[in-house]
Amino acid sequence: VEYRVVVLPFGEVWVDGKPRGHAPVTLKLSPGSHDLGWGDGRVEQKRTLHVTEGQRESLVLHRNAGG
Repeated sequence: VEYRVVVLPFGEVWVDGKPRGHAPVTLKLSPGSHDLGWGDGRVEQKRTLHVTEGQRESLVLHRNAGG
């Protein structure tokens, strides 16, 4: 399952607590729930992704001022 993740204006991406690089990044995820985090040098914001087989998604995430 592929997720293309963009963070605006810029940022890094974490999945299940592990760094996955600077956005934009394409993530290959197994079906199930995953914790997605984004920020600048540290996780500032989080959400849970519920991934199902066959999905192909693009996410545009915004960093809020002040985290």
